Amino acid sequence: MLAFALCCAATGCSGYDAPGAPLTAQRDIAQRFARSIVRGNAGAAEALLVDPRPAGLSWLVTRSAARWKAHHGTVHLPGQRAGDRWTFGFAGTHTHQDGRFERLRGHILVILEASSQRPRVTFFAYRTDAVKFSTHHDSVLMPSNR
Repeated sequence: MLAFALCCAATGCSGYDAPGAPLTAQRDIAQRFARSIVRGNAGAAEALLVDPRPAGLSWLVTRSAARWKAHHGTVHLPGQRAGDRWTFGFAGTHTHQDGRFERLRGHILVILEASSQRPRVTFFAYRTDAVKFSTHHDSVLMPSNR
Protein backbone atom coordinates (compact mmCIF):
# COMPACT_ATOMS: atom_id res chain seq x y z
CA MET A 1 0.00 0.00 0.00
CA LEU A 2 2.84 2.38 0.85
CA ALA A 3 4.51 1.57 -2.46
CA PHE A 4 1.29 2.41 -4.32
CA ALA A 5 0.97 5.74 -2.51
CA LEU A 6 4.61 6.62 -3.24
CA CYS A 7 4.16 5.66 -6.89
CA CYS A 8 1.06 7.86 -7.18
CA ALA A 9 2.78 10.76 -5.42
CA ALA A 10 5.84 10.50 -7.67
CA THR A 11 3.78 10.50 -10.87
CA GLY A 12 1.41 13.26 -9.75
CA CYS A 13 -1.56 10.90 -9.61
CA SER A 14 -4.01 11.51 -6.86
CA GLY A 15 -6.22 8.56 -7.64
CA TYR A 16 -8.66 10.94 -9.33
CA ASP A 17 -8.50 11.58 -13.03
CA ALA A 18 -10.05 15.01 -13.46
CA PRO A 19 -12.20 15.09 -16.58
CA GLY A 20 -11.92 17.97 -18.94
CA ALA A 21 -9.26 20.01 -20.60
CA PRO A 22 -5.83 20.54 -19.11
CA LEU A 23 -5.34 23.74 -17.16
CA THR A 24 -3.01 25.23 -19.80
CA ALA A 25 -5.64 24.74 -22.52
CA GLN A 26 -8.26 26.43 -20.36
CA ARG A 27 -5.93 29.33 -19.63
CA ASP A 28 -5.05 29.74 -23.30
CA ILE A 29 -8.71 29.85 -24.40
CA ALA A 30 -9.62 32.33 -21.65
CA GLN A 31 -6.64 34.56 -22.54
CA ARG A 32 -7.39 34.45 -26.27
CA PHE A 33 -11.02 35.38 -25.59
CA ALA A 34 -10.13 38.29 -23.29
CA ARG A 35 -7.55 39.61 -25.76
CA SER A 36 -10.02 39.32 -28.64
CA ILE A 37 -12.57 41.44 -26.79
CA VAL A 38 -10.20 44.28 -25.85
CA ARG A 39 -8.63 44.27 -29.31
CA GLY A 40 -12.04 44.67 -30.93
CA ASN A 41 -11.97 41.33 -32.74
CA ALA A 42 -15.52 40.02 -32.30
CA GLY A 43 -15.07 37.23 -34.86
CA ALA A 44 -12.13 35.69 -33.01
CA ALA A 45 -13.99 35.96 -29.69
CA GLU A 46 -17.17 34.40 -31.14
CA ALA A 47 -15.15 31.46 -32.48
CA LEU A 48 -14.31 30.56 -28.87
CA LEU A 49 -17.94 30.43 -27.69
CA VAL A 50 -19.76 27.18 -26.91
CA ASP A 51 -21.42 25.39 -29.80
CA PRO A 52 -24.10 26.19 -30.76
CA ARG A 53 -23.46 29.83 -30.07
CA PRO A 54 -26.24 31.40 -28.03
CA ALA A 55 -27.64 34.39 -29.94
CA GLY A 56 -27.69 36.63 -26.87
CA LEU A 57 -24.08 35.84 -25.97
CA SER A 58 -22.94 36.35 -29.55
CA TRP A 59 -24.63 39.76 -29.59
CA LEU A 60 -22.97 40.68 -26.30
CA VAL A 61 -19.54 39.72 -27.68
CA THR A 62 -20.09 41.79 -30.83
CA ARG A 63 -21.27 44.81 -28.85
CA SER A 64 -18.44 44.62 -26.30
CA ALA A 65 -15.71 44.19 -28.90
CA ALA A 66 -17.04 47.07 -31.02
CA ARG A 67 -16.09 49.61 -28.35
CA TRP A 68 -12.45 48.48 -28.59
CA LYS A 69 -12.19 48.31 -32.39
CA ALA A 70 -10.67 51.77 -32.94
CA HIS A 71 -8.37 51.85 -29.91
CA HIS A 72 -7.26 48.51 -28.54
CA GLY A 73 -6.85 47.80 -24.88
CA THR A 74 -4.35 45.57 -23.14
CA VAL A 75 -4.94 42.48 -21.04
CA HIS A 76 -2.81 41.99 -17.95
CA LEU A 77 -1.44 38.47 -17.68
CA PRO A 78 -1.42 36.07 -16.00
CA GLY A 79 -5.06 35.81 -15.08
CA GLN A 80 -6.45 34.44 -11.86
CA ARG A 81 -8.37 31.18 -11.86
CA ALA A 82 -11.20 30.00 -9.61
CA GLY A 83 -12.61 26.73 -10.94
CA ASP A 84 -13.91 27.35 -14.45
CA ARG A 85 -13.67 31.15 -14.05
CA TRP A 86 -10.71 33.21 -15.22
CA THR A 87 -10.26 36.90 -14.37
CA PHE A 88 -7.93 39.23 -16.24
CA GLY A 89 -7.18 42.90 -15.70
CA PHE A 90 -7.45 45.26 -18.66
CA ALA A 91 -6.69 48.87 -19.50
CA GLY A 92 -7.36 51.06 -22.49
CA THR A 93 -8.56 54.35 -23.88
CA HIS A 94 -11.76 55.13 -25.78
CA THR A 95 -11.49 58.26 -27.91
CA HIS A 96 -14.63 60.03 -29.14
CA GLN A 97 -15.06 62.15 -32.27
CA ASP A 98 -15.57 65.36 -30.31
CA GLY A 99 -12.11 65.13 -28.73
CA ARG A 100 -13.02 63.71 -25.35
CA PHE A 101 -11.62 60.41 -24.22
CA GLU A 102 -11.98 57.92 -21.41
CA ARG A 103 -9.18 56.00 -19.77
CA LEU A 104 -10.58 52.68 -18.59
CA ARG A 105 -9.21 50.10 -16.17
CA GLY A 106 -11.03 47.04 -14.91
CA HIS A 107 -11.43 43.27 -15.03
CA ILE A 108 -12.87 40.83 -17.51
CA LEU A 109 -14.34 37.55 -16.24
CA VAL A 110 -14.35 34.58 -18.61
CA ILE A 111 -16.35 31.47 -17.67
CA LEU A 112 -15.43 28.27 -19.46
CA GLU A 113 -17.09 24.96 -20.12
CA ALA A 114 -14.06 23.22 -18.70
CA SER A 115 -15.59 19.76 -18.34
CA SER A 116 -14.96 18.89 -21.98
CA GLN A 117 -11.63 18.20 -23.66
CA ARG A 118 -12.19 21.28 -25.83
CA PRO A 119 -12.86 24.20 -23.45
CA ARG A 120 -15.20 26.90 -24.75
CA VAL A 121 -16.50 30.16 -23.33
CA THR A 122 -19.98 29.90 -21.83
CA PHE A 123 -20.24 33.47 -20.53
CA PHE A 124 -18.20 36.58 -19.86
CA ALA A 125 -18.60 39.91 -18.16
CA TYR A 126 -16.40 42.86 -17.62
CA ARG A 127 -16.52 45.61 -15.12
CA THR A 128 -14.78 48.90 -15.28
CA ASP A 129 -13.16 49.70 -11.97
CA ALA A 130 -11.92 53.15 -12.96
CA VAL A 131 -12.91 55.60 -15.68
CA LYS A 132 -11.07 58.87 -16.08
CA PHE A 133 -12.81 61.35 -18.38
CA SER A 134 -10.79 64.00 -20.12
CA THR A 135 -10.53 66.06 -23.30
CA HIS A 136 -7.67 66.75 -25.64
CA HIS A 137 -7.70 70.34 -24.38
CA ASP A 138 -7.18 69.12 -20.79
CA SER A 139 -4.24 66.98 -21.77
CA VAL A 140 -2.25 69.83 -23.34
CA LEU A 141 -2.80 72.47 -20.65
CA MET A 142 0.21 73.41 -18.63
CA PRO A 143 -0.04 73.37 -14.84
CA SER A 144 -0.99 76.71 -13.32
CA ASN A 145 1.30 78.71 -11.05
CA ARG A 146 -1.27 78.93 -8.27
